[in-house]
Amino acid sequence: MNLKPPYRIVDNFLSDKDFSNLKNIFTNSEFNWNYHFHSSTTAGVVEKYDTYLTHEFFFQAHSRDPKNFGMMDKYYLQVNKLIEKLDVIELFNIRANLNLFLEEPYVTEPHVDHNEKGYKTCVFYINTNNGKTRLTDIGLDVHCRENRAFIFNSDVEHAAIIQTDEKERIVININFKPREGSVFDF
Repeated sequence: MNLKPPYRIVDNFLSDKDFSNLKNIFTNSEFNWNYHFHSSTTAGVVEKYDTYLTHEFFFQAHSRDPKNFGMMDKYYLQVNKLIEKLDVIELFNIRANLNLFLEEPYVTEPHVDHNEKGYKTCVFYINTNNGKTRLTDIGLDVHCRENRAFIFNSDVEHAAIIQTDEKERIVININFKPREGSVFDF
């Protein structure tokens, strides 16, 4: 019996050109980030190092129609390459997360992105660093490698492990429903 893992890791997910175009938007001084006081909390406790920056490209409240994803962000064309490659039929949200360097590794509070059946989470890594994404239920740590896509069910508990070797850890987080029968429909 050949059992497939409940996740996919795809290196060199985008072409070199598409990846370079996407990565360049995050080094542009005009790219806007929003500060968040915490990624998640347990019983209202906020950890000292549980802060990060985000850029929201899309949130489902805008549209469920795959022909009108509601993304009017000026970076749409670069993000759209990820949507096309993931074979998306419905989006829940797309955001970029930026974690700043810490002296010691910090593991964020485990959380799930979306509980609706059939949705996937794609963590797409913009830069290589010693940070990780951890699937807490199976103890899998996926290393941050630029142009890597890590796809798993959105209702799976996971956490970020913040980097100590580079000044930032940048990922794009996409919660989506793939086309039935696609490689990401597992």
